[in-house]
Amino acid sequence: EIKPRHYSISSSQKMCPNSVHLLVVAVDWVTPKGRTRYGQCTRYLAGLNPDTGASDCWVTVDIKPS
Repeated sequence: EIKPRHYSISSSQKMCPNSVHLLVVAVDWVTPKGRTRYGQCTRYLAGLNPDTGASDCWVTVDIKPS
């Protein structure tokens, strides 16, 4: 089971009332044994390509009030 991930909302409801823009940083690191590891969700999001003809990438998210 994948645990929920929390990201910062980087859009304003006043400017974008019908959408949410997320601020996501792709996570990767090297283990002490020299193996490169990647964040599970950020790796998926980083692999999305809006340049494939669609104007946006859509993902399902849950909004949690701060």
